[in-house]
Amino acid sequence: MSSRPERHTVTVDGEAVDVDVLSAVAPDDAPVFVLVHGIGMSHRYFSRLHDRLAAQGTVHSIDLPGFGATPHPRRALAVESHARVLAATLDALGVTSATVVGHSMGTQFAVELARQRPDLTERIVLIGPVVDPRHRTVLRQAVSLGIDCLREPPSANWLVFTDYLRAGPVWYLRTLPSMMAYPTVERVKDVGCPVLVLRGERDPIAHEPFCRQLAGAAPEGRMLQLRGHAHVIQHSAPRAVAAVLSRFAAGAEPAPEETRAPGGQLPAPRELLRRWWWWTLDYAYAGWWQARSLLPGASPEAFREGERRPIVVIPGVYETWRFLLPLVARLHAAGHPVHVMPRLRHNRRPVAESAGFVADLLEERDLHDVVIVAHSKGGLIGKSVMADTRVAGRVSAMVAVSTPFSGSRYALLMLVPSLRAFSPYAPTTVRLAREMAVNTRIRSVFGAFDPHIPEGSHLPGAENERVDIGGHFRILGHPRTIELVLDAAANGVDARELSPQT
Repeated sequence: MSSRPERHTVTVDGEAVDVDVLSAVAPDDAPVFVLVHGIGMSHRYFSRLHDRLAAQGTVHSIDLPGFGATPHPRRALAVESHARVLAATLDALGVTSATVVGHSMGTQFAVELARQRPDLTERIVLIGPVVDPRHRTVLRQAVSLGIDCLREPPSANWLVFTDYLRAGPVWYLRTLPSMMAYPTVERVKDVGCPVLVLRGERDPIAHEPFCRQLAGAAPEGRMLQLRGHAHVIQHSAPRAVAAVLSRFAAGAEPAPEETRAPGGQLPAPRELLRRWWWWTLDYAYAGWWQARSLLPGASPEAFREGERRPIVVIPGVYETWRFLLPLVARLHAAGHPVHVMPRLRHNRRPVAESAGFVADLLEERDLHDVVIVAHSKGGLIGKSVMADTRVAGRVSAMVAVSTPFSGSRYALLMLVPSLRAFSPYAPTTVRLAREMAVNTRIRSVFGAFDPHIPEGSHLPGAENERVDIGGHFRILGHPRTIELVLDAAANGVDARELSPQT
């Protein structure tokens, strides 16, 4: 992916205009996403979503003329002209069919593009669409925008205000009449491809009745909303939005958990009480096994004998291999040679360095057809090993329990580098998210509630298994987890055999 947008010049309505495009290009058979900003904005407020989607397909984030760093055309462009610019840009990029995602006024561009060039729009997604006919005045829009600023994270407001300044108030006001006049509800009736209307539950601009009306007007429309978020959900909830878009692009219904972004409304008191109890039991379990791991016990070599498929066990951060002793003992009793990693000690090293230790072990012991069993950070280490060309052929599958594949936003609050490394925006998190090819050989096991990973452990393209238990640690001893681990050890993992609804 280029770190800077590339400039393209296209001719529309007899005028040459400049368009900036930030692209991440995937193999030809991967889905294509086109991200289109709203009035006054640029590709910058799509950056988090762009990176998430880039792990799954080709992504083009487009800055239309006069927005971002692109020069202003001689005259203001109507929605119809912006759609023609968008079409010419996609032609120049060689895009033949895509899921076009518009936000705010960008939803009007997406609708108009689908009307003008249905060959380019396989599907369209309208995030926070405008303009609600019941609020079609500049004053009402300004008030709604002010309310939204109070509901957005500071980082979103910073992007909005600085992009508005870059576009300039004059250009904004010259573009505004076209946005206010465009009949989105009427025009979406002419769109033949599937349409997804997506809004934040607290969005004061794209009201729920309007979004439902818009989805109902489209021949193939549907609407979803993310709890607890406002207008700029592609920035405040990039993981949840990316999950919804990926399933929509694949023609599947969004999973129920994908419509509920983390950090939304607080659960009911009874649910809070249940989570508190889960949390208490979880730390009691963790404390017990951390204490047990300090006591003398079996040596690492005691588990290396066995006739069945070899297993390599990787613990989580601040855990030694003995923390996973219940799984180690069960796997060894089932006839598997189990290789533990005492060299990792308490597993505080960077993921890449620890993955190098595991790769060295695979080569030194000449292990083949290995199944990795990992907990938490260990799953990131295991995935890094599976993507390492030096030893990738030696690993057939992995079971990862409670692994932060999408990071954890709580890591941003940590002062310790070994914990801050789990940020959703950390280089390792982003890099591993792009390693999609190995996901079909991963079984991700997670509980109903994980207090350490609000983003969850769902891994696109993997075999995802939810266990009916709450917590980050206690799940390791759950009978269903042990059953899933033993099954993968015996039979491997191939998520490609699963139905799309799994």
